[in-house]
Amino acid sequence: MKLFLDCEFTQLNQNTKLISLALVSEAGHEFYVELTDTYQVEDCSAFVIQHVLPQLGESFICGIAPFIRACLLVVERAIRPWSAFPGAACLKA
Repeated sequence: MKLFLDCEFTQLNQNTKLISLALVSEAGHEFYVELTDTYQVEDCSAFVIQHVLPQLGESFICGIAPFIRACLLVVERAIRPWSAFPGAACLKA
């Protein structure tokens, strides 16, 4: 099974920080999360401030530790047959 990945970062340089990550399986299952504790607005480029940040806040929002757990769960389910993703349940830890 293929997973398609999309990420948003604070800027495109060696000091970039992850803002959000999306995964979509070939079967159409989706996972999207926004990080709350990996960056400050001051870290962002003018483009990100103008075009990316206004789009945030409409999906799963968490810190880095729940994000890592959720990503591991998504990858594990991609390796095995994918059942319905429990969404926010794994993000509330």
